[in-house]
This record gives sequence, C-alpha cells and structure tokens, in this order.
Amino acid sequence: PGLTSELLLIVPTNRKVRSLSKEFIKNSPDEGLTSINIATLSTLFRSLLIHSGAAFSIPSESAVSVLLEQVFHEIANDKESRPLKYFGNYNGKMAKGNLEKIRAAISEYKRHGVTPDHLRKEFEDISTIEAHKANDLAAIYDLLNRKFNQLKLKDIGDIYSELLAASTSLHPLFRDLYPEIRIIIIQGFSELTLPEIKLIDSLASIPKMELILELDDNLFNPNIFEDGAIALAHFDNRGFKRIRANRLEDNSLKSFIK
Repeated sequence: PGLTSELLLIVPTNRKVRSLSKEFIKNSPDEGLTSINIATLSTLFRSLLIHSGAAFSIPSESAVSVLLEQVFHEIANDKESRPLKYFGNYNGKMAKGNLEKIRAAISEYKRHGVTPDHLRKEFEDISTIEAHKANDLAAIYDLLNRKFNQLKLKDIGDIYSELLAASTSLHPLFRDLYPEIRIIIIQGFSELTLPEIKLIDSLASIPKMELILELDDNLFNPNIFEDGAIALAHFDNRGFKRIRANRLEDNSLKSFIK
C-alpha cells in the first residue's frame, strides 16, 4: 500500500489505464489493493490546469465541426480577409469528412506546439499548392482559436501551451493535487511531442521526485518510434540516466513493481 500511494503511473491511453487498474487490483495480495494512481498525459495535465482554477471545457468533435463550418462561412463572406486559395472552391461549405480531416490536422498542430504563425513562416514567399494549403489552414486555425477563446474551450494542445507558459506553477500544482507521490513511471509511449517532453522534464524537476521514463528506442519495435532519437537525445542532455534492457521482460513495469 505504501508504494502504490507514492506511485503515479502514466500510460498512453484511457484503455490502458482501465486494463492496468484491473490487473493491479486483481494481482494484489488477497486483492487488497482498491486503487492505484494511473493516468494518461492528457488527463494528468488537464487535471493540473483545472486545479489551477482555469475555467474551460473540452469540446466534442461535433461541436468543433459546427465551429469549423462557421469559420469557413465567415472567411468566405469576409471581404477584408485574405481569400482562401487551396480551399477556395468550397464557398463557405465543407463536407463532413473534410471538416474532420482539418479538425484532426489542427488538433495535431496544437499537440506539437505548432501555431498559425509557424505555418505561415514555413512557407513564407513560396507559391506552391502546399504553401496555399498551409496558409489557408493557418487562417482557419487562427479564427478557430478565437472562437475557442470566446467560448472558453481547450484542446489538449491548448492545455499543454497554457501549462508551459506558467511552468513555474506546475510544481506546487502537482504537489497540491498529489501530495504523496514520490515516483512517476511513464511507460508504453511510442512517440512524444515537444510540449509533452518539456512538461515531462518539468515533472522530473519536482523536488524529491523520481521519474522513470520507459521509451522504446528501436530495440523491440524498430519501426514505430520514428522520433525516438530526438526524445532520447533530449532526456540524455537533461541528465536522465539511461538504463538499457536486454530482454523485453526486463523493461516491464511489472518487474519494477515486484
């Protein structure tokens, strides 16, 4: 019980949270363990931002689709704004499937810390189809952000950005929410975004905190961790001690807990 109350396990998906919770409770002596601290990165950082007093909601996919329809309509009817070029044939209307793709693209931009200005600068003074597409997406992204701010909505990428902007307050927020946690284990990730890496770095710098980050560096899954070298280099440079596992079972959370 002492170890589990001091441990926070972070895994990639809510499905993994549920399955591991059941597994730990089932395998505990006499099934005496009733709960364990398990979260995803998104639920952890969302909880921290809520605990800071920030008022916001996570929008549903359907709600964002409605907002995107409004964005296209407003851009198409705004005579003063730059007309869309790549999406110029849609005349204020967009098929649901295309809206979902645009929504997914903007969500990923946010998760990776890419802003509308980043998109514009990447294709500055370039006139290609990809440049027109990037500039159109930047305009759509900008207006969607304004609507999010007006309605107090946030994507996970928005949550990352807000926490990083106030990184000095992350330590007291975490300690207030998890006063007993002394060990954080992050396991099962095949990719991490730059904002996620920075936030993990901040968690690792909490006084009296031990953070164990288990990353697949192409030893067992050579094709899925394409950005592994970037993540590993960052943590190496920040003073993390690298421990290599020669066998898959040596690299498991179970072997650590047992």
